Amino acid sequence: MTGGGDGIKIIHDICNKVWRSGHWPKDWVNSVFIPIHKMGSTRKCKNYRTISLISHASKILLKILDQRLHRYLEFQIPPEQAGFVKGRGTRDQIFNSHQLIEKAREFNTPMLLCFIDYQKAFDCVRWSSLWVVLKEMGVPDHLVTLISNMYKSSEATIRLDNKTSKNFKVQRGVRQGCVLSPRLFNAYGECIMRRALENFDGGVSINGKKINNLRYADDTTLVAKNENEMTEILEKVARESQALGLEINMEKTKLMIIDRNNSMHMRNLQNRLEVVDNFIYLGALITNKGGCEEEIRRRITLARTAMSKDPAQKPMEMGSRRICLKLWENVVHVILIKSSHGNNSL
Repeated sequence: MTGGGDGIKIIHDICNKVWRSGHWPKDWVNSVFIPIHKMGSTRKCKNYRTISLISHASKILLKILDQRLHRYLEFQIPPEQAGFVKGRGTRDQIFNSHQLIEKAREFNTPMLLCFIDYQKAFDCVRWSSLWVVLKEMGVPDHLVTLISNMYKSSEATIRLDNKTSKNFKVQRGVRQGCVLSPRLFNAYGECIMRRALENFDGGVSINGKKINNLRYADDTTLVAKNENEMTEILEKVARESQALGLEINMEKTKLMIIDRNNSMHMRNLQNRLEVVDNFIYLGALITNKGGCEEEIRRRITLARTAMSKDPAQKPMEMGSRRICLKLWENVVHVILIKSSHGNNSL
Protein backbone atom coordinates (compact mmCIF):
# COMPACT_ATOMS: atom_id res chain seq x y z
CA MET A 1 0.00 0.00 0.00
CA THR A 2 1.27 3.48 -0.82
CA GLY A 3 0.30 6.85 0.55
CA GLY A 4 3.07 7.61 3.02
CA GLY A 5 2.28 9.18 6.38
CA ASP A 6 -1.12 10.47 5.30
CA GLY A 7 -2.17 7.02 4.08
CA ILE A 8 -1.08 5.40 7.34
CA LYS A 9 -3.03 7.97 9.35
CA ILE A 10 -6.19 7.43 7.28
CA ILE A 11 -6.00 3.64 7.67
CA HIS A 12 -5.29 4.04 11.39
CA ASP A 13 -8.33 6.29 11.82
CA ILE A 14 -10.59 3.87 9.90
CA CYS A 15 -9.38 0.90 11.97
CA ASN A 16 -10.03 2.77 15.21
CA LYS A 17 -13.48 3.81 14.03
CA VAL A 18 -14.38 0.20 13.13
CA TRP A 19 -13.04 -1.02 16.48
CA ARG A 20 -15.10 1.52 18.45
CA SER A 21 -18.34 1.36 16.45
CA GLY A 22 -18.32 -2.26 15.28
CA HIS A 23 -19.42 -1.12 11.81
CA TRP A 24 -17.29 -2.05 8.79
CA PRO A 25 -16.84 -0.05 5.55
CA LYS A 26 -18.81 -1.74 2.78
CA ASP A 27 -15.74 -2.25 0.60
CA TRP A 28 -14.02 -4.05 3.47
CA VAL A 29 -16.66 -6.77 3.82
CA ASN A 30 -17.35 -7.44 0.14
CA SER A 31 -15.71 -10.32 -1.73
CA VAL A 32 -15.22 -11.09 -5.41
CA PHE A 33 -15.45 -14.79 -6.28
CA ILE A 34 -13.54 -15.89 -9.37
CA PRO A 35 -14.26 -19.46 -10.56
CA ILE A 36 -11.27 -21.33 -11.99
CA HIS A 37 -11.76 -24.43 -14.11
CA LYS A 38 -9.94 -27.53 -12.81
CA MET A 39 -10.71 -30.30 -15.30
CA GLY A 40 -13.60 -32.01 -17.03
CA SER A 41 -16.68 -30.39 -18.50
CA THR A 42 -16.83 -26.61 -18.24
CA ARG A 43 -20.62 -26.88 -17.86
CA LYS A 44 -20.47 -28.56 -14.44
CA CYS A 45 -20.02 -26.38 -11.36
CA LYS A 46 -18.20 -29.15 -9.47
CA ASN A 47 -15.34 -28.89 -11.98
CA TYR A 48 -14.49 -25.39 -10.77
CA ARG A 49 -12.79 -24.05 -7.69
CA THR A 50 -13.11 -20.46 -6.59
CA ILE A 51 -10.67 -17.90 -5.32
CA SER A 52 -11.91 -14.96 -3.30
CA LEU A 53 -10.58 -11.41 -3.53
CA ILE A 54 -11.06 -9.13 -0.54
CA SER A 55 -9.98 -5.57 0.24
CA HIS A 56 -6.24 -5.19 0.85
CA ALA A 57 -6.85 -2.35 3.29
CA SER A 58 -9.15 -4.55 5.39
CA LYS A 59 -6.35 -7.09 5.84
CA ILE A 60 -4.53 -4.67 8.14
CA LEU A 61 -7.36 -4.69 10.67
CA LEU A 62 -8.00 -8.40 10.11
CA LYS A 63 -4.37 -9.16 10.97
CA ILE A 64 -4.72 -7.18 14.20
CA LEU A 65 -7.92 -9.05 15.08
CA ASP A 66 -6.21 -12.35 14.28
CA GLN A 67 -3.42 -11.58 16.74
CA ARG A 68 -5.97 -10.76 19.42
CA LEU A 69 -7.94 -13.94 18.70
CA HIS A 70 -4.70 -15.89 18.99
CA ARG A 71 -4.31 -14.81 22.62
CA TYR A 72 -7.58 -16.49 23.56
CA LEU A 73 -7.55 -19.51 21.26
CA GLU A 74 -3.87 -20.48 21.40
CA PHE A 75 -4.28 -22.77 24.39
CA GLN A 76 -7.69 -24.05 23.32
CA ILE A 77 -6.26 -26.02 20.37
CA PRO A 78 -4.74 -29.36 21.48
CA PRO A 79 -1.68 -31.15 20.00
CA GLU A 80 -4.02 -33.45 18.08
CA GLN A 81 -4.80 -30.51 15.75
CA ALA A 82 -1.90 -29.61 13.44
CA GLY A 83 -3.75 -27.50 10.87
CA PHE A 84 -3.16 -23.73 10.84
CA VAL A 85 -1.05 -23.98 14.00
CA LYS A 86 2.38 -22.36 14.11
CA GLY A 87 5.15 -24.96 14.31
CA ARG A 88 2.91 -27.85 13.26
CA GLY A 89 2.11 -29.15 9.79
CA THR A 90 1.14 -32.04 7.57
CA ARG A 91 4.40 -33.89 8.13
CA ASP A 92 3.67 -34.06 11.87
CA GLN A 93 0.41 -35.90 11.30
CA ILE A 94 1.91 -38.11 8.58
CA PHE A 95 4.67 -39.07 11.02
CA ASN A 96 2.16 -39.62 13.83
CA SER A 97 -0.01 -41.90 11.70
CA HIS A 98 3.05 -43.93 10.67
CA GLN A 99 4.08 -44.23 14.31
CA LEU A 100 0.63 -45.40 15.39
CA ILE A 101 0.56 -48.10 12.73
CA GLU A 102 4.12 -49.28 13.31
CA LYS A 103 3.71 -49.42 17.11
CA ALA A 104 0.43 -51.31 16.76
CA ARG A 105 2.15 -53.89 14.58
CA GLU A 106 5.27 -54.00 16.74
CA PHE A 107 3.29 -54.80 19.89
CA ASN A 108 0.73 -56.88 17.98
CA THR A 109 -2.14 -54.64 19.12
CA PRO A 110 -5.12 -54.44 16.73
CA MET A 111 -6.20 -50.91 15.84
CA LEU A 112 -8.67 -49.11 13.59
CA LEU A 113 -8.19 -45.82 11.76
CA CYS A 114 -11.16 -43.97 10.27
CA PHE A 115 -10.38 -41.21 7.76
CA ILE A 116 -13.35 -38.83 7.86
CA ASP A 117 -14.34 -36.84 4.79
CA TYR A 118 -16.49 -33.75 5.43
CA GLN A 119 -18.71 -32.26 2.74
CA LYS A 120 -17.46 -28.70 2.14
CA ALA A 121 -16.67 -28.19 5.82
CA PHE A 122 -15.41 -24.59 5.55
CA ASP A 123 -18.48 -23.52 3.56
CA CYS A 124 -20.97 -25.04 6.00
CA VAL A 125 -19.96 -23.33 9.25
CA ARG A 126 -23.11 -21.93 10.87
CA TRP A 127 -22.45 -18.37 11.99
CA SER A 128 -24.78 -18.32 14.99
CA SER A 129 -23.06 -21.45 16.33
CA LEU A 130 -19.60 -19.99 15.66
CA TRP A 131 -20.26 -16.95 17.85
CA VAL A 132 -21.41 -19.23 20.68
CA VAL A 133 -18.27 -21.36 20.30
CA LEU A 134 -15.98 -18.32 20.45
CA LYS A 135 -17.64 -17.05 23.62
CA GLU A 136 -17.39 -20.50 25.21
CA MET A 137 -13.65 -20.41 24.51
CA GLY A 138 -13.24 -17.11 26.31
CA VAL A 139 -13.16 -14.64 23.42
CA PRO A 140 -14.47 -11.25 24.68
CA ASP A 141 -17.95 -10.16 23.59
CA HIS A 142 -16.63 -7.03 21.86
CA LEU A 143 -14.28 -9.05 19.64
CA VAL A 144 -17.01 -11.59 18.83
CA THR A 145 -19.44 -8.77 17.97
CA LEU A 146 -16.87 -7.11 15.72
CA ILE A 147 -16.31 -10.34 13.78
CA SER A 148 -20.00 -11.20 13.62
CA ASN A 149 -20.86 -7.73 12.29
CA MET A 150 -18.31 -8.23 9.52
CA TYR A 151 -19.93 -11.54 8.58
CA LYS A 152 -23.51 -10.28 8.80
CA SER A 153 -22.82 -7.33 6.50
CA SER A 154 -20.68 -9.27 4.02
CA GLU A 155 -21.72 -9.56 0.39
CA ALA A 156 -20.13 -11.19 -2.63
CA THR A 157 -20.13 -10.97 -6.39
CA ILE A 158 -18.96 -13.39 -9.06
CA ARG A 159 -16.57 -12.27 -11.79
CA LEU A 160 -16.25 -14.36 -14.95
CA ASP A 161 -14.83 -13.37 -18.34
CA ASN A 162 -14.74 -9.68 -17.41
CA LYS A 163 -18.40 -9.80 -16.41
CA THR A 164 -19.53 -9.25 -12.84
CA SER A 165 -22.75 -10.43 -11.22
CA LYS A 166 -24.93 -8.44 -8.86
CA ASN A 167 -24.02 -8.49 -5.19
CA PHE A 168 -25.61 -11.21 -3.09
CA LYS A 169 -25.66 -11.94 0.63
CA VAL A 170 -23.46 -14.69 2.03
CA GLN A 171 -25.34 -16.80 4.58
CA ARG A 172 -22.83 -19.27 6.04
CA GLY A 173 -19.25 -20.55 5.96
CA VAL A 174 -15.99 -18.89 6.97
CA ARG A 175 -14.79 -16.18 4.58
CA GLN A 176 -12.49 -17.43 1.87
CA GLY A 177 -9.25 -15.47 1.69
CA CYS A 178 -9.71 -13.97 5.16
CA VAL A 179 -6.83 -14.27 7.62
CA LEU A 180 -9.28 -15.01 10.46
CA SER A 181 -10.86 -18.05 8.79
CA PRO A 182 -8.28 -20.72 9.72
CA ARG A 183 -8.41 -19.78 13.40
CA LEU A 184 -12.20 -19.56 13.42
CA PHE A 185 -12.55 -22.95 11.77
CA ASN A 186 -10.11 -24.57 14.19
CA ALA A 187 -12.18 -23.30 17.12
CA TYR A 188 -15.34 -24.65 15.47
CA GLY A 189 -13.79 -28.05 14.82
CA GLU A 190 -12.38 -28.22 18.34
CA CYS A 191 -15.85 -27.65 19.78
CA ILE A 192 -17.19 -30.58 17.75
CA MET A 193 -14.42 -32.89 18.92
CA ARG A 194 -14.72 -31.86 22.57
CA ARG A 195 -18.43 -32.61 22.60
CA ALA A 196 -17.87 -35.92 20.79
CA LEU A 197 -15.14 -37.05 23.19
CA GLU A 198 -17.14 -36.22 26.31
CA ASN A 199 -17.48 -39.43 28.36
CA PHE A 200 -15.49 -41.35 25.73
CA ASP A 201 -12.50 -43.26 27.10
CA GLY A 202 -11.47 -45.15 23.96
CA GLY A 203 -8.39 -44.90 21.80
CA VAL A 204 -4.89 -46.34 21.98
CA SER A 205 -2.30 -45.62 24.68
CA ILE A 206 1.25 -44.66 23.75
CA ASN A 207 3.68 -43.79 26.56
CA GLY A 208 0.75 -43.30 28.89
CA LYS A 209 -1.10 -40.87 26.60
CA LYS A 210 -4.46 -41.85 25.12
CA ILE A 211 -4.79 -41.02 21.42
CA ASN A 212 -8.20 -41.18 19.77
CA ASN A 213 -7.90 -38.63 16.97
CA LEU A 214 -5.45 -36.85 14.68
CA ARG A 215 -6.54 -33.69 12.87
CA TYR A 216 -5.28 -31.35 10.20
CA ALA A 217 -7.93 -28.63 9.79
CA ASP A 218 -10.99 -30.58 8.58
CA ASP A 219 -9.01 -33.76 7.81
CA THR A 220 -9.98 -35.87 10.80
CA THR A 221 -8.68 -39.35 11.62
CA LEU A 222 -10.32 -41.33 14.41
CA VAL A 223 -8.30 -43.95 16.30
CA ALA A 224 -9.81 -46.91 18.19
CA LYS A 225 -8.83 -50.34 19.52
CA ASN A 226 -11.87 -52.22 18.23
CA GLU A 227 -15.10 -51.96 16.27
CA ASN A 228 -17.27 -51.04 19.25
CA GLU A 229 -15.03 -48.10 20.14
CA MET A 230 -14.86 -46.91 16.54
CA THR A 231 -18.62 -47.19 16.08
CA GLU A 232 -19.21 -45.16 19.25
CA ILE A 233 -16.79 -42.33 18.46
CA LEU A 234 -17.77 -42.15 14.78
CA GLU A 235 -21.45 -41.82 15.67
CA LYS A 236 -20.67 -39.15 18.27
CA VAL A 237 -18.53 -37.13 15.85
CA ALA A 238 -21.21 -37.43 13.14
CA ARG A 239 -23.93 -36.32 15.56
CA GLU A 240 -22.01 -33.34 16.97
CA SER A 241 -20.86 -32.31 13.49
CA GLN A 242 -24.43 -32.36 12.22
CA ALA A 243 -25.56 -30.31 15.22
CA LEU A 244 -23.17 -27.57 14.06
CA GLY A 245 -24.07 -27.85 10.38
CA LEU A 246 -21.30 -30.13 9.11
CA GLU A 247 -22.02 -33.40 7.30
CA ILE A 248 -19.74 -36.42 7.01
CA ASN A 249 -19.60 -37.97 3.55
CA MET A 250 -19.79 -41.67 4.45
CA GLU A 251 -19.10 -42.73 0.86
CA LYS A 252 -15.68 -41.06 0.94
CA THR A 253 -14.92 -41.88 4.59
CA LYS A 254 -12.53 -44.85 4.76
CA LEU A 255 -11.70 -47.45 7.41
CA MET A 256 -8.26 -49.04 7.83
CA ILE A 257 -7.67 -52.17 9.92
CA ILE A 258 -4.23 -52.66 11.45
CA ASP A 259 -4.10 -56.26 12.62
CA ARG A 260 -0.98 -58.33 12.11
CA ASN A 261 -2.71 -61.62 12.93
CA ASN A 262 -6.04 -60.86 11.19
CA SER A 263 -7.81 -61.57 14.49
CA MET A 264 -10.21 -58.62 14.38
CA HIS A 265 -13.66 -59.61 13.14
CA MET A 266 -15.84 -56.77 11.83
CA ARG A 267 -19.61 -57.08 12.13
CA ASN A 268 -21.16 -53.77 11.11
CA LEU A 269 -18.65 -51.07 10.16
CA GLN A 270 -17.43 -52.80 7.02
CA ASN A 271 -20.99 -52.61 5.70
CA ARG A 272 -21.12 -48.85 6.31
CA LEU A 273 -17.59 -47.84 5.32
CA GLU A 274 -15.14 -48.94 2.66
CA VAL A 275 -12.24 -50.86 4.21
CA VAL A 276 -8.87 -49.98 2.64
CA ASP A 277 -5.33 -51.34 2.96
CA ASN A 278 -3.76 -48.01 1.96
CA PHE A 279 -4.84 -44.39 1.90
CA ILE A 280 -3.48 -41.08 0.63
CA TYR A 281 -3.35 -39.08 3.85
CA LEU A 282 -2.41 -35.40 3.58
CA GLY A 283 -0.64 -36.14 0.31
CA ALA A 284 1.30 -39.17 1.55
CA LEU A 285 0.55 -42.87 1.14
CA ILE A 286 0.10 -44.80 4.37
CA THR A 287 -0.59 -48.54 4.51
CA ASN A 288 -1.85 -50.95 7.15
CA LYS A 289 1.53 -52.69 7.01
CA GLY A 290 3.41 -49.59 8.12
CA GLY A 291 6.74 -48.44 6.72
CA CYS A 292 7.50 -45.89 4.01
CA GLU A 293 8.71 -48.15 1.19
CA GLU A 294 5.51 -47.96 -0.86
CA GLU A 295 5.33 -44.18 -0.43
CA ILE A 296 8.95 -43.80 -1.58
CA ARG A 297 8.27 -45.91 -4.67
CA ARG A 298 5.12 -43.86 -5.37
CA ARG A 299 7.05 -40.60 -5.08
CA ILE A 300 9.74 -41.83 -7.45
CA THR A 301 7.09 -42.87 -9.96
CA LEU A 302 5.33 -39.49 -9.73
CA ALA A 303 8.63 -37.63 -10.12
CA ARG A 304 9.58 -39.81 -13.07
CA THR A 305 6.22 -39.07 -14.72
CA ALA A 306 6.66 -35.34 -14.14
CA MET A 307 10.17 -35.53 -15.53
CA SER A 308 8.95 -37.22 -18.71
CA LYS A 309 6.68 -34.21 -19.30
CA ASP A 310 9.31 -31.68 -18.24
CA PRO A 311 10.97 -29.60 -21.00
CA ALA A 312 14.09 -29.61 -18.81
CA GLN A 313 14.84 -33.01 -20.33
CA LYS A 314 15.70 -31.20 -23.55
CA PRO A 315 18.52 -28.86 -22.49
CA MET A 316 19.61 -28.16 -26.04
CA GLU A 317 16.15 -26.85 -26.86
CA MET A 318 15.87 -24.91 -23.61
CA GLY A 319 19.31 -23.41 -24.09
CA SER A 320 19.93 -22.31 -20.49
CA ARG A 321 21.17 -24.77 -17.89
CA ARG A 322 19.93 -22.42 -15.18
CA ILE A 323 16.38 -22.64 -16.57
CA CYS A 324 16.65 -26.44 -16.71
CA LEU A 325 17.69 -26.59 -13.06
CA LYS A 326 14.87 -24.25 -12.05
CA LEU A 327 12.34 -26.41 -13.87
CA TRP A 328 13.73 -29.52 -12.18
CA GLU A 329 13.61 -27.87 -8.77
CA ASN A 330 10.05 -26.55 -9.12
CA VAL A 331 8.37 -29.32 -11.14
CA VAL A 332 10.13 -32.61 -10.37
CA HIS A 333 12.03 -32.19 -7.11
CA VAL A 334 9.03 -30.73 -5.26
CA ILE A 335 6.96 -33.83 -6.12
CA LEU A 336 9.73 -36.15 -4.97
CA ILE A 337 9.97 -34.60 -1.50
CA LYS A 338 6.46 -33.16 -1.08
CA SER A 339 5.37 -35.31 1.87
CA SER A 340 8.38 -34.26 3.94
CA HIS A 341 7.20 -30.65 3.92
CA GLY A 342 4.05 -28.94 5.09
CA ASN A 343 4.62 -26.87 8.19
CA ASN A 344 2.20 -23.99 8.63
CA SER A 345 3.32 -20.44 8.99
CA LEU A 346 0.80 -18.07 10.53
